[in-house]
Amino acid sequence: MKNRKLLLNIGAVLGGIPLVLCIPYILRAWQSSPMDHRDFVFAIAFGMAALAALLFTGHSEPVFQKRILLAALSLLCGFLFCNNIISLNAGAIVCAIMFWWVEIWLLRGIRLAFNLLPAFLILLLLVVSSTYWICVMTNVSPINAFRLKLLAMTFLLVSETLILWYNWLPKIGVVLFSMAMAVAVVVMLMLSNLTKTYAPCKVSFQPMAGGYMGIEMDPNEGFKRFFSRSEAHQYKYSGDTADFSLLAVDCGDNIHEIHPASHCLRTSGWTIDSEETQVVTIDEKELNVTEVMATRHQSQILLWVWYSNDTLSTGNFICFRRLWRDERQWSTYQLGVIGGQNLEESRRQLTDLLSLIKVKPNINMGN
Repeated sequence: MKNRKLLLNIGAVLGGIPLVLCIPYILRAWQSSPMDHRDFVFAIAFGMAALAALLFTGHSEPVFQKRILLAALSLLCGFLFCNNIISLNAGAIVCAIMFWWVEIWLLRGIRLAFNLLPAFLILLLLVVSSTYWICVMTNVSPINAFRLKLLAMTFLLVSETLILWYNWLPKIGVVLFSMAMAVAVVVMLMLSNLTKTYAPCKVSFQPMAGGYMGIEMDPNEGFKRFFSRSEAHQYKYSGDTADFSLLAVDCGDNIHEIHPASHCLRTSGWTIDSEETQVVTIDEKELNVTEVMATRHQSQILLWVWYSNDTLSTGNFICFRRLWRDERQWSTYQLGVIGGQNLEESRRQLTDLLSLIKVKPNINMGN
């Protein structure tokens, strides 16, 4: 019996291996990303909550049928990770956390699993880029998004205290979790469809591009700090009827300095009027961009954002994060027309300038 209990405990601990594999990525995010560097507090809170649950929970063994379910879930998790279906790092972390919780439930019983549920929900708060997505969904600043996460952590700690104090175990817990697990798997599989890409589209700065005159802007200290590990440049182009801005960033081996343009605009005081993906035609080739229209005071900007390496491009930030590898030499571009009043005319002007500064295929491919 003791050997059996020991094996069950070892199995429950080993369920955390997928999450351990994600730790190097999480540590890099804490070190490099301005929006993720405080999230270590949730790891500390998880450790405290998990320790309390382990100390105040007895042992219960699952029935044989649950062991069969465990084997099925293990195969599913291995399939998802090994076949790179979940190549989004944030998605992999979420899946790893949920898988570990299921392993504990199946090997140590629902009582311990339910007592640990608040701790594992706290662990979800440290998922990389979670602060950014809270900013997007709630339209709050990064510091307020972090405060919302702290509020959620406090609520979960209080919930675990009450669960342990009153020894509470709702009968619907298994049903609710099974539903949540099914939804999570469906969402992860849906994310795997973010694979549509387009021809590469990189640009090069030119002092004169057709009728447009360009200059490189001197970076200020804030710009240098934000892109401390990336090669980033700001340019201005002026034409007869409009002025343009161009931000070009070579991502290097650090993904954490690259955020969607709408977030950067919000933190700079802009109001996002619209944000959607568009397919535009440049030199008779389709290019996928995220089109952002924003206003600040009396100023207005229409921005095209896309991500490209030497073989493909996408305007979808999630797709970019999914496909990104540091050896692929990714670049991100934000090309905007300033002060345009007519949407179609602004799009025409962006198309005209981009066709002039775009790196032509024979140059891009080294022919």
